[in-house]
Amino acid sequence: MNFQKILKLSTMAILLTVLLVGFSQTVWSEGTPVNQLIQNQATATYVDANNNIHTAQSNLATIIVGQVYSATMGQDRTETATSGQPVYFSHYLKNSGNGPDTFTIELLESVTGQDDANFTSLNIYLDKNNNGEVNDGEDLITSVGMQGTILLDADKMVSLIIEARVPSSALENQVLGTTLKITSANSSVTDETAAKGRDGLDDTNEDRVTITSNAVLKVTKFATYSHNMTLNDISDDTVIFTITLKNTGQNPAYNIEIQDVLDLTTLNVTSINDITIEEVNGDFIDGPGADEGSTGTDTIQGFAPVASNNVNDEPGVTNVFGVRGHDDVLPPDTTVSFTYRVPIKPDLLAHTPIENMVQIIGDVNNDGDTDDEGENTFSNKTIVYVYDSYSVVISDTGSGTDTGVNDGGDDDNQL
Repeated sequence: MNFQKILKLSTMAILLTVLLVGFSQTVWSEGTPVNQLIQNQATATYVDANNNIHTAQSNLATIIVGQVYSATMGQDRTETATSGQPVYFSHYLKNSGNGPDTFTIELLESVTGQDDANFTSLNIYLDKNNNGEVNDGEDLITSVGMQGTILLDADKMVSLIIEARVPSSALENQVLGTTLKITSANSSVTDETAAKGRDGLDDTNEDRVTITSNAVLKVTKFATYSHNMTLNDISDDTVIFTITLKNTGQNPAYNIEIQDVLDLTTLNVTSINDITIEEVNGDFIDGPGADEGSTGTDTIQGFAPVASNNVNDEPGVTNVFGVRGHDDVLPPDTTVSFTYRVPIKPDLLAHTPIENMVQIIGDVNNDGDTDDEGENTFSNKTIVYVYDSYSVVISDTGSGTDTGVNDGGDDDNQL
């Protein structure tokens, strides 16, 4: 066997590897932070003519991860309201790239399709606590006709809320609309609304409100991450959800279903016993008969929210976990709410987002069905992040053989 030839071939292979690596100093790697170094070194083992084994190494190749720009937004919203009311449209913006990006925020006074009048005022705020409402101290991003900016780090999401005030002159069945436009100088912002919403475009969400004298159902959701620190890890951490349902309209709403489906990829729920109802406020059990509305079609007795493995009330389903409730009637200017707690999965990585929304279905116009506008609505999307957990284990074996002797061991077992 010609070992010199083998040596030459091995050397050539190493040189070729080095040359190939040298062509690329920057790579794009989705999920890897921008500017992170990736290093690699080739090693070759060969046998010379005297049957000696040798190892040769290439130079250390270093490449730098380039920035990948990607972002999503959501979603088109449809609401109902009475004249003179404020309306709140909840949205989210997520930087799904691997580095920071700056986004320009605009509000436009128009939507695709019917658009009968303008709002009295139109502002968008940063919903810092992700509760679907404008609270004191929350930052105004911009107003209609102006621009604002948001800087987001990689893999971070923010909640946005548009406050639109309906003029008192608005008439029954009129439609008012606004378009949320979010752009980046580096990439498009993908609209996660089904079919990209009413306009079929990225970079936009379209919101509309129809003026009504019926009931108006408004639902918000608030999430709190609870780090218990009992075991110095996240194995006993939980998320606390609070759902608030209001009727801000002029007439009662009937036959209201509350369906809060949980995300089992992040929440550790395998039984209804894993869901703890902590508080219920308001009257869900209003009794049969008169509370069914004029059509008398409410066949479900009202019940306060409970843990369920069939949240959407589908035949034969036993693995859709969450919380379900039923309110026979919700009068005007009335609020009900409830709070519950669920554990998170113990193997989630730090900063993993936990997101959730709740669906509300109800008869707002007293016609016996729940398929009209304003009768199927979703809350804002809540988001919390898994806690950073730090744990250090120190042990002392006290393995020294003789006290005071330099034998490389330890004379005691004290830390």
